[in-house]
Amino acid sequence: MTPEQIFQWLGAGSELTFTTGIVVALAFVIASFVLIPRTLIALAAGALYGIATLPIGIVATAIGAIGAFLIARYSAAGYVQQLVGRSAMTAKIAHAVDTEGWKIVALVKLGAPIPAAVSNYIFGMTRIGLWPFSWATLVFSAPQTILFGCLGAAGRASLVQDSGSTGGKVLLVLGLLCTAGVVYLISKRTRASFNSISE
Repeated sequence: MTPEQIFQWLGAGSELTFTTGIVVALAFVIASFVLIPRTLIALAAGALYGIATLPIGIVATAIGAIGAFLIARYSAAGYVQQLVGRSAMTAKIAHAVDTEGWKIVALVKLGAPIPAAVSNYIFGMTRIGLWPFSWATLVFSAPQTILFGCLGAAGRASLVQDSGSTGGKVLLVLGLLCTAGVVYLISKRTRASFNSISE
């Protein structure tokens, strides 16, 4: 596919309808159960349908996380306990959650070095209540969803509007680099805080 075809495809515009909204929501929900990076889904949703997908992504991420949490707590406890026991890091997370509660959920959701799906299952095996886990997940998963959703939407807008402009492309690259730098700094700080608590 040539750059011109990509610009035409993006410019054709995909409208966020009820059906496509359900598909986007399901993608976010599924990412809470399996090892699919939520950031890629947020980027794709933003690029395809714009910032209107942000509330869908935030709510669907929380719903999926709650579902995985409940499965770990009530249906697959034995399997998840074996999973937690195999890794020193996951065992530390479980212990830290029992001690610090929602604060660890917040740190993990902001950028700890563990996949979201795995953390959802681990949290289900701890003593944290469903309500603290739910609101902490909703609030602290939102920044990444918003960031990457907006990045996808901005990338689409830049490609469509400035497809022939070198200056537009340079600004897009600079924006991507700045965004990546912000994400890196936040993740680094979050991981350092997380490691200090779980040691």
